[in-house]
Amino acid sequence: MINLEGWNLNELNNRSNLLIEKFIEIWAYPQLQIDLDNTEQELDILDIENPTFLKPEYILLNENKINVSSNIGVIIEVLKNIHNSEPEALFIPIIKDSFGITRDIATLRKPTKIADGIYAESNYSSKELYSRIKICIENCDYTIDLRIKFKSTDTNQD
Repeated sequence: MINLEGWNLNELNNRSNLLIEKFIEIWAYPQLQIDLDNTEQELDILDIENPTFLKPEYILLNENKINVSSNIGVIIEVLKNIHNSEPEALFIPIIKDSFGITRDIATLRKPTKIADGIYAESNYSSKELYSRIKICIENCDYTIDLRIKFKSTDTNQD
């Protein structure tokens, strides 16, 4: 940088590029190896960032083991648990809006029965479903402990 002469726009751009190269050299992003196969353990719902291409084997919902075969099955069990423990919580606006909770099945694109006369929308991607479950857990007045055991990636290729 010492060898650069002048303060015109071209020289300033050259200095800027040199500084960027030095910055990247000094503070290089670390080379990390990330194990993408988290399927051997039960994961807390709040630690799951992207469940795309993962299929649940079972869930532990408030210490109760429940076999589920799909991500939709996870949300059905969570919403049923809320309904059984605190039915009015399903109609808290943030939860109601997150899952399209309604008594009018005709308003839903892909309705899923939660209880007699209560339905939820289930036409969401896995990632979106899990984001909505997190919203649900964070906005309930009682504790929901949810851990998920995914099938190993070898068996995910159905």
